[in-house]
Amino acid sequence: MNFIQTIETMKTVRDYKNKPVPADMLRELIARTQATEGLLSDKTFSIRVIEDGPGFFEMMNGKAGYFGKMIEAPQYVALFDNIRPGAYENSGYLMEFLRLNAWHLELGTCWLSMDAPLDLTAWVSEPVTGTAVALVAIGYTDSGLFRQDILKTSSRMPLSDLVYLEKWNQRCPLEELETRGLSEILFYGKLAPSWGNRQPWRFILHREKVYLTVPLNTDEKRARTDAGIVMLYVQQAAHDRGMPMNWALLEPDESLRQALSLPDSETLIASLS
Repeated sequence: MNFIQTIETMKTVRDYKNKPVPADMLRELIARTQATEGLLSDKTFSIRVIEDGPGFFEMMNGKAGYFGKMIEAPQYVALFDNIRPGAYENSGYLMEFLRLNAWHLELGTCWLSMDAPLDLTAWVSEPVTGTAVALVAIGYTDSGLFRQDILKTSSRMPLSDLVYLEKWNQRCPLEELETRGLSEILFYGKLAPSWGNRQPWRFILHREKVYLTVPLNTDEKRARTDAGIVMLYVQQAAHDRGMPMNWALLEPDESLRQALSLPDSETLIASLS
């Protein structure tokens, strides 16, 4: 799969045909995702398919969805993991990887947010441990008459509003990004989906690294999941361009926060080098 070509056409799908995705296609998607390197060294996560789409839709109505509206689909995919530092970032990274591969196979998907912790273990056929930390609808796109099934790419903030140089709120000239060879990969980063299309993340070029921050003053789980998604886009775009750059999740570091002049509302998530 050419990553850059895929994200240039990737869209969120809200309407699906009443036709289940074949089991072998789902197994292939899960196998690809489980084989990829995530953001955590240990692979404690599990991915499961929820086959009873209609029943799951009825149960989840009002408890999960896209902007509060549950999306009806023939099947759903859930990612389970143990809650620990980096779990939500890793789930965003991995589930978005699955979504991109699904799009490459001409399948539609839609991120679904869970308003409260939900026990989904009874809905999967294989035993699973951990907590459901990511959930998507999956199926064949229904593009019939009167359908508005595919969300067009929403407007995005310009790169100049997303990238700072050396410290918080200090704009980074485009020439600096081009000199460092970062303008293209960060451009693809800004195409990453986020809850409510808020683009909550910011990049800070500090010395030889790129730092990623998100605000945690609203919904921490969503913010960390969004961070994982944008990390996938940036890292894979770099790899597609022959740049061996990788993210490393960060532990709290007050001295680094001060060096970057971070406001209290922002949390350091990771560094890219």
